[in-house]
Amino acid sequence: MSLSLPNADLFSLLLWLGCWLGYLWFAHVRAQSRASLLSTLRTYRKLWLRNTLERDNRIADASLVHNLMQSATFFSSTTLLIMGGLLAFLGASEKNLDLLSSLPFAKQQTESLLEIKVLVMLLIFVHAFLRFTWSVRQFNVVCIFIGAFPNDENRMQDPAALDMAERAGNLAGYAGEHFTQGLRSYYYALPVMLWFINPLLFVLASVTITLVVYFMEFHSSTVAALVPREK
Repeated sequence: MSLSLPNADLFSLLLWLGCWLGYLWFAHVRAQSRASLLSTLRTYRKLWLRNTLERDNRIADASLVHNLMQSATFFSSTTLLIMGGLLAFLGASEKNLDLLSSLPFAKQQTESLLEIKVLVMLLIFVHAFLRFTWSVRQFNVVCIFIGAFPNDENRMQDPAALDMAERAGNLAGYAGEHFTQGLRSYYYALPVMLWFINPLLFVLASVTITLVVYFMEFHSSTVAALVPREK
């Protein structure tokens, strides 16, 4: 398999990668001056774990963490299935090349180029799988924190207990951040699907998905509902 790419495909691939990594940096910087979905939820997660410390019965809190773990586990399992499908696609690249060539707006390509595109998709979902599974493990640790919270009456005046709640809240925030990174992998896999047809569609989709993700995470009605209103 030749690793060389035509200029149009190389440009579109670099632009897509720049959109993904650039948005990752931009979202981190932008969240310091404007509320985002991720930063706002991190605040609520820390508040949740602090309130958990106050409760004597924490069954409901453990159930909530379990529900969050189920979401990450579902995406982990789905990602494995997608990776298996991509490996099967890679094994029949010659037949799939004929199929793709018959699609509207399809650009002629070589079998080697098609295999490179499949490998890029595989790397995306490997990244997603690692993010989701790490999120599951972090939520597991949050459950352990909840089980380790003290139940004595003076726990809200105990610096060690308050520090434990703070660390549990931070860990829940990290778990949510890794889950978000896994979802972004899915978002940025969508433009790559169009790369199989035409590099121009790949470029347009990369820019479009970046704008869509930015709107959802910074300007959506969900973010507006999470931000407390000024009195």
